[in-house]
Amino acid sequence: MKKFAKFFAVALVAVMALSVLVACDTTKEPTKLATPVVTVDENGVASWKAIDNAKAYAYKIDGGKETVINKTSVTLTNGQSITVKAVGNGTDYTDSDYSAAATYKAADPKPTTGLPTPAAGFYMTNADLVQENDTTRYLVYTTNETAADNYNRIAIRKGVKTDDGWVYGEESVAVEGGDDNAWDTYIGSASIVKGTFAKGEETYNWLIAYCATNDAEDRAFQIGIAVAKDPMGTWTKLDAPVITFDKNTYGATSMGCYAPSVVNYNKESGIRLFYTYEDTYGHFAYLWDANLADLTKIDGQKAMLPTNGNLSGGDAELMFPNADFAYDEANKKFVAVKDYSPSAGTKPNYADRFELAEIAEKELYTIEIGKGWTSLKLWDTFDLDNGYERAYSACIVSDAYGHLLAGDIELVYNVCDTAEANADYLYSQKLMTVTYTAE
Repeated sequence: MKKFAKFFAVALVAVMALSVLVACDTTKEPTKLATPVVTVDENGVASWKAIDNAKAYAYKIDGGKETVINKTSVTLTNGQSITVKAVGNGTDYTDSDYSAAATYKAADPKPTTGLPTPAAGFYMTNADLVQENDTTRYLVYTTNETAADNYNRIAIRKGVKTDDGWVYGEESVAVEGGDDNAWDTYIGSASIVKGTFAKGEETYNWLIAYCATNDAEDRAFQIGIAVAKDPMGTWTKLDAPVITFDKNTYGATSMGCYAPSVVNYNKESGIRLFYTYEDTYGHFAYLWDANLADLTKIDGQKAMLPTNGNLSGGDAELMFPNADFAYDEANKKFVAVKDYSPSAGTKPNYADRFELAEIAEKELYTIEIGKGWTSLKLWDTFDLDNGYERAYSACIVSDAYGHLLAGDIELVYNVCDTAEANADYLYSQKLMTVTYTAE
């Protein structure tokens, strides 16, 4: 009996000891922290809500080096992606998983509306602007081929109408100068028009008339033609000029035939090409009529435009320099904008004012003197008040055929610095607009 009691007592002690050991083994597994949910706002700030029991946060940018922080936001740059995890204390709480990647995609910058501005060392001058429809325009202008050089080319940009205004795309080259032996080595200004023009098996929808010369001193200009199926596509030049100037006969120091302005009067192939003719007697406006349905058989007739009327000018005989034209078909009139003559007496020798005028279409076809030109408005640098002392080479914004648009008349004109204010005035030339509203 005593042996049994002794055995029982020993067993009881062993059971009690084991119970104590089991009771003391209360070690708890650490808790894994919740994974942050990351969002990125429009400013590139990535943020997340604080995670309970996290002592810090670690993040990686584009899968790179891990960085530990004590806040719940990080600012990203455009295109960067971030992943974030909550950091535990290592005993009671372990790190969370990394979050799903969140990426900052900056909104596209708001496009610049209005006429484009040339880059430093470049100029934009002698513009022609046509509107094909309510949402599409084409801006043609003269610019330089390389920065701080004055070797010209004709460029074009497509304009698209937005809620905020007209937005112009990237520059495309339409016409470049020919080689050293060509008649058009040095390019001047240009004018664009829509129509139907065939050359061999090819039919083209657009035409550019441009002036050029092989005289490095920019004299004895002649006028040629280039055609394209799409204004932003490839332009094909005709081999020879359609308006010629014989410098041996009319003066080697004269500018010749320049400032082309083209109108498609029947919206098919009937071209009326206006231009300025300059010889030793002055600057006068001419027109050249031709049907260009077949560009291999060109035969046009030219005539000098009348200069009578109430136009402004500072010469004994009224000049008509550097003009642009548009056809007012409804009223059977032509509207023109021309530089004031004479030009400024200090460099640059560009005009400091321009004038808008109109004339009855029938007066262009007769030698009889009629009413002549009616001045609509003269703008000088005081009227324009844009900070420049030169205002010149204006054009009328027309439809794609060179016809007047309904409503107010929008003009695009040039400004530039004076030589006194800027030795590099040539590269200060840019475009501005002004609107004429009939009274």
